[in-house]
Amino acid sequence: EILDARGKLVMPGNICAHTHFYGAFARGMALPPGPPPKNFPEILQKLWWRIDRALTLEDSKYSALVCLVDAIKHGTTTLIDHHASPNAIDGSLDAIADAVNESGLRACLCYEVTDRNGVGGANAGIRAPCYSRPNTCYLWPSRLVHGFGCDIGKMFDGTRWTRRGVSCSRRRRYFG
Repeated sequence: EILDARGKLVMPGNICAHTHFYGAFARGMALPPGPPPKNFPEILQKLWWRIDRALTLEDSKYSALVCLVDAIKHGTTTLIDHHASPNAIDGSLDAIADAVNESGLRACLCYEVTDRNGVGGANAGIRAPCYSRPNTCYLWPSRLVHGFGCDIGKMFDGTRWTRRGVSCSRRRRYFG
């Protein structure tokens, strides 16, 4: 299809440099009854970590689709997603990549590595197996993304931010 753009302004798509697709499930969600959180760690404990622990592979895919539709509506064509699903690590980025491919958008996906679920969970996050998908690159392990590299510069261990100083620039892989 050819569109006549004479007299129009044509701009490239927006880029979302940091998102959590699974956050789609938090839209409109109230915190559990009790005193309101006093700080960010309490918000993580009362909301975000409860959501990410409940995610299945299917949940990961559908939360991504919700956010991808929203991105399309608002002119965003490329997204960098930081995913966490400690009870469904293996295949989680592949499920999200399938959603990205269905949407026709581009994404850079990374798994949020943490030891808050034990050393085994951290190691599984680091090893999160991923396979080539068109229009998708994977970065792992990742907590912070700088450009298209990744770095575990700081991690939240449940009580405080700690320095890890682990670089994964040699482990990054690009597909698509």
